Amino acid sequence: MTVTYDATPGTKVILEAGSIQGIEVGAAEKLVIFGRGDTNNGNAQTNDPTAVTSTGSAESEFGDDSELTRGLQDAIGNGANTGYLYGVGVARTSVTDEDITGGGDAGDSSAGSAIGNVPLVEDTAEITVEDDTATELDVEFHYVTGTDLTNLSPAADTIYINPFTGEWVADAADNYNIDYKYEDWSSAFDSADMVLNEGESGVYVALTESEDVASTLFSKATALRDPDYKMVKAFAGAQPNADSSETPPTPIFDTANYSDALTSLAGFAIAPARQDDSTDTVLGAVGGLAAGNSLQNPIYNEPITGVDLETGKNDEGRLTHGERSNLRNAYVMPLKYEGAITVDGTLSTDETELWEVDFQTLRVIDRCALIVRAIGQAIRGQLDNSGTGEIAAEEAQAQLEDLASDGLLKQNTSDETNLFVREADSNQGTIALEMGVTPIQAVETFEATITIA
Repeated sequence: MTVTYDATPGTKVILEAGSIQGIEVGAAEKLVIFGRGDTNNGNAQTNDPTAVTSTGSAESEFGDDSELTRGLQDAIGNGANTGYLYGVGVARTSVTDEDITGGGDAGDSSAGSAIGNVPLVEDTAEITVEDDTATELDVEFHYVTGTDLTNLSPAADTIYINPFTGEWVADAADNYNIDYKYEDWSSAFDSADMVLNEGESGVYVALTESEDVASTLFSKATALRDPDYKMVKAFAGAQPNADSSETPPTPIFDTANYSDALTSLAGFAIAPARQDDSTDTVLGAVGGLAAGNSLQNPIYNEPITGVDLETGKNDEGRLTHGERSNLRNAYVMPLKYEGAITVDGTLSTDETELWEVDFQTLRVIDRCALIVRAIGQAIRGQLDNSGTGEIAAEEAQAQLEDLASDGLLKQNTSDETNLFVREADSNQGTIALEMGVTPIQAVETFEATITIA
């Protein structure tokens, strides 16, 4: 009896004459990418998960020049399996004449109630702001928040808006109305619930840097994982918190002051995620790497290709070693940009676990959980005689020991138990198994001691 690796996302038991002969573990991950498609020039509609089999297929389904098309093509270029790749277009909604009346002075400016639906479509052509005299204001996007934003002083008839938070500041304490567009990410996430079958593993990617959207996505991943055993790992961009020195500014990171409210076992936040001189992200490329790399090949220190990062003016936004360390300490996955763009950290946003949740560890644990579940599923329908649960535990233990032989888990020694499956207390007609494993992590830290004689 051995574990074999199959080019599918699922895990299945090999049965002969009613006996378990082995396990096939899906080496592939289904990859679902959410973003803005072009329904006018593509076949796919919004909130409709659509299989994508090639770069040309992405164009025909989502338009030849849409954010989602480019994200899917980036994923394919970075290893996504086109047999298990899906795109989901996010629906866009228009808001007309929303009142965002000012009410508080901040320096020489005025700040009022935040815009009601975020993130906004980050395109000044899609936003109109007028004061109570019907004077239209110039709109400029800024990425600082709170008093860092409201203490700015826009020029006359100008408004600064943070598209992620909806906060704004204008040149005077007038009454303002705004027309804008935003996207319904939650409905897009709900529409993909049936892409993964029970017992399959997958990666969800939202092409956005909005913390609000990331939180919604991560909650969706949690709900799919338990109780449905749809083992989703979810990626989104970390939300920028600083302006570059360009005019208008581009989003960058002040890593010393970065924080977020994200905390999810299966949620991964990427920084920086913005492509150079664009509102596109590199997240499709990261998703292709995460879903396409073999189980024995951690994504840490791996390059993503075909994309370019936003670094502001004179590389002010390119992260230094210390800044990347700041982000890792904040449970964010930083990207290193020195010649190539490489993944320089793989922690999830979960700060509460007693074990370190990195991407490699989680995807191996997912496979272990699916193996144990698959064995339990195979035994369903048999008579619950004395010893049935023990047999199931022994079968599962043997399969996990094969994963250890493949270098994915620590093996048991005479002095140390690193993996086990044992029968837990249960009622008649129920098989309950308890699993414990010690995954082998990717090497992510190097320390050198230098002695000068």
